[in-house]
Amino acid sequence: MHKAISIISELIALRNGKMKPINVCGYSIQLPYEAFLKKIILCLGDASCKDLSTNPIFRKNQHVISIQMLLILLKKIIAYGNYETLNQVDYKITDADYAKIIQLQLIVVDEVCQNEEHSFDRGHFIFSTYHLNHHLPDSGRFLRMYYMLEILNKDADNFPEDIRGEYRNYYDDFSTKYGITTTQYTSILFWELQPYYLSAKPEELRDWAIESQDRQWDFSKFLEAPFLQDNEGRYISISDYTLSNAFFEKLFWLIRDCYPENDSRAMAFYGRLFERYVQEIAHNMKNPDYTFINEFSIDSRNSKSKSSDAYLQKTNRLLVIEAKGFSNLSSVMAKNSAVDKNNSKLFVCPILEADAFCTKALQNGRFADVTEMYIVSVTMDNIEANPFYYEKIFKEIESKKTCTKVVGYFNFSIADYEMLMCAAEDGADVFELLKEYFSLKELPPFGNYLREKMPKLSTMTDFMKHWYNEACSKMMSMLK
Repeated sequence: MHKAISIISELIALRNGKMKPINVCGYSIQLPYEAFLKKIILCLGDASCKDLSTNPIFRKNQHVISIQMLLILLKKIIAYGNYETLNQVDYKITDADYAKIIQLQLIVVDEVCQNEEHSFDRGHFIFSTYHLNHHLPDSGRFLRMYYMLEILNKDADNFPEDIRGEYRNYYDDFSTKYGITTTQYTSILFWELQPYYLSAKPEELRDWAIESQDRQWDFSKFLEAPFLQDNEGRYISISDYTLSNAFFEKLFWLIRDCYPENDSRAMAFYGRLFERYVQEIAHNMKNPDYTFINEFSIDSRNSKSKSSDAYLQKTNRLLVIEAKGFSNLSSVMAKNSAVDKNNSKLFVCPILEADAFCTKALQNGRFADVTEMYIVSVTMDNIEANPFYYEKIFKEIESKKTCTKVVGYFNFSIADYEMLMCAAEDGADVFELLKEYFSLKELPPFGNYLREKMPKLSTMTDFMKHWYNEACSKMMSMLK
């Protein structure tokens, strides 16, 4: 059992990897590890290497391993494996062992395909495939955590007076409870404490593995505990995907544990930190062609209506930035439930909220020189360009929006938004990019679209680089 878990973990790590460059006819080429697995481990194709470029089985889109199927196989091993062999670690892994695990995983593929013949939700499939295989850069996540908690959160004066009543000093409260700062947790102690905080024994997951067999995208327990621990206290990391997600999720819940369970508003201010970070990126984006407009209020029938979080204007075009500290509900991927609720929370409601204020602002004399508005709902992660969800989303927004100057609207993850600000700072006209993107008949993920349009796109704005370098410098000083 220990050997099988180890091989699955290794294959997941290799799924997107490439071998060392080799020289072929004077050219240096890199083959994906999957080509090696197909040719050497599974003995597919001819005995020579001549068919690597001609045999369809060696095409990049012909896979013999995938993270989804390997995780399903891992669930089956946890559910039905021989636990007497869990502590046996004096083994050698042979090519035949790798081949056996790959073959078992391919049996899982056949089983999943048979189940999908009876019930297949294309929207759920696209949503889950994207989110399981799309890995956000850890550098960006580290930067955001540092800036939100180390820079913004320590001083209530960083926030408008009307929300200071919600203020929570997560940074100090975390330090008081655990004796370390959030930055120290990230840079030093996480690497020592991660197995302790983020591990589970396979038998603790057994009931879940059995109960969730029919939910082919339910890897929730692996996300909670990305390390498996045997009875001798040894650990195996399941995958980079589960570990990275658990790292940042765990910090959130460690902060939550600083407050009583019945404190329903404990993490409300966390969303304010996210909103302020989104504002700061736009405010500090260096391109004089764009004018930054901070959030503001207008009087409306004896009350005040608050604007979206930020705006960027270029000539007669306006980018409306509506930030919400939301993430996708875990039940959407794991159980294919609460889909409409999730789509409304991340996409529909923020867009309609921003749209309604645009109408009020125009009636109040603001934005009179603007002829086109583009609204961006910026969330921690997003729904992505899913045609089976988007059709219903667009139909609802179009039926309810009131501002005739709004010509495009989007739900971007914070990573997509950062890329958009990088494009602006690099000199691009983001309105032309958004206009073209919104007009496409088939929407690719925005990040893919932008990288194709701008192959040399910067990975960070100057503002982001500054704080990322400071965070790295502070981390390195702690490691000395």
